[in-house]
Amino acid sequence: MTVLAYVLGSVLMLVSVLLIVLVLFQNSKKHGLSGAIGGTTGDSYFGKNQGQTKEKKLSRYTTIACAVFAVVAIAAYIVCSL
Repeated sequence: MTVLAYVLGSVLMLVSVLLIVLVLFQNSKKHGLSGAIGGTTGDSYFGKNQGQTKEKKLSRYTTIACAVFAVVAIAAYIVCSL
């Protein structure tokens, strides 16, 4: 059982690093005062849709990574408690 615990622990660490990277790649939705005064770049239709598709993909990958993290964490807890 210790080999399985080590494997689950290493997978948990890899998924947690991946989750941190995915969260850091996401853009902030707040633009603050500079966004209100200066506006945003890419006001065209294609500029807005291209950004949204990238954000949607990044959001989907983050959700998947969170689910994998939760499942692996629960599995590691169960394996280590036996």
